[in-house]
Amino acid sequence: MISTCLISYLLVSVGIAIGALRHKAGYLHYPFLAALTFCGFAVPQIISLAHSGGYPAHSLEKYIIMASLCVVATHIGFKWGSRAMLIPRVERLFFRKMNARRLRWLSFFYIVVGGLFLVRLYTSGAQFSSQQWEGPSVIYKFLSGFMVYGFVIAADLYLRAGYRKVDMALALLGGMYLLLRAGVHGRRSSAVILFIIILGLLWFRKRKVVPVSLIIAAVAAGLVISASTNAYRAAVADKLEFSRLAGIDFIGKFVESYGEGEAAEVLNGCYVIETTDRTLACDFGASHWNAAVWTFVPRQFVGEKFKRSLMIPINVEENINRVFGYVKNTGTTLTGVADCYLTLFYAGCIKFFWIAFILGVLYTNAERGSAIAIILYVLLLPRGLIAFTHSTLDFSNALIMYSIFLLLGLVLCSSTQRSVVQVVPNSRTRVHV
Repeated sequence: MISTCLISYLLVSVGIAIGALRHKAGYLHYPFLAALTFCGFAVPQIISLAHSGGYPAHSLEKYIIMASLCVVATHIGFKWGSRAMLIPRVERLFFRKMNARRLRWLSFFYIVVGGLFLVRLYTSGAQFSSQQWEGPSVIYKFLSGFMVYGFVIAADLYLRAGYRKVDMALALLGGMYLLLRAGVHGRRSSAVILFIIILGLLWFRKRKVVPVSLIIAAVAAGLVISASTNAYRAAVADKLEFSRLAGIDFIGKFVESYGEGEAAEVLNGCYVIETTDRTLACDFGASHWNAAVWTFVPRQFVGEKFKRSLMIPINVEENINRVFGYVKNTGTTLTGVADCYLTLFYAGCIKFFWIAFILGVLYTNAERGSAIAIILYVLLLPRGLIAFTHSTLDFSNALIMYSIFLLLGLVLCSSTQRSVVQVVPNSRTRVHV
């Protein structure tokens, strides 16, 4: 039964990926990257778990079926979103004419603010190899991420406004944050963000297409390297002992990831699914509210007690422990597939439909030349991939974060005058949003 489910899942994922590649720059479509990334992330763990058998009965089959539904939901949602016709108010927002001078100052502001908090983060004594941060370090890390906003704005200006040296300088300064996080701290998400930003801007601004073989090779290399992430971080993140990297057997650790006992995330997901079935305790999306409160309500200002009073009392990990006596390993995730099942059983895959729909709307309008859509798409697309490997909560929090800290700034750098809209071949409008 597991083999049949896994083969079906692979066929669905491969079919969706091939379908996306029928389009020029289809490698930037969310369903393609989602299918490719999650296959590489989950399939080794599924194979490992199938060999070990250390999961609740029938839960692995349910997990694979749910994963298939989520991947299909991304295909349908992105397709509908890319064909959507915007209401006039949203159309005017996307195609406001952007003031290049204001955008440069906005980019400079984000880079300076982010850089100051990055320095503060380094001087706070934070352990960069750790995945569990508390206290002021969390705030410093959050605000240092503003450098990414400045990087995207400056890189977009550089490609759009005639390769000005000031834009290149700002882009290099802002991009240092992602290079530091990826190359020194071993953060896979930062590497993915940098990769997608570069590919996206090259296509949307210059119509430069990267060979698909290079994309697949980069993803494959990333998956091989990610199997050695813990060893990489232990050597480099805090001690900066780059010489120790020569002693890491990247290929060997990747092969080991197919062995028994190497399926922490999918195993967590299996327990979530089986616990949800036995207790019938769906959260109906309440976890998104809790995640927003946890992220955006500062405990230092309102107090721990008041902050927790705003949250809905739901704790899936406690339910798993109560039913099965299972405790997930620190630093591992539940995965977005299980997160969706917790929301509304198999119907929870609708969450990936909406993620894909939003990204589809942004993608189509980015191709039409909307600076706001381009910036939002290249920043939200990596969050959509993390929604599969980690949780959909990250995507919903990103929507709030970009609306508060980025979109408002972009609107202030624009005028009500409409910018030139590019004609996209084969574009169709069927759904109003």
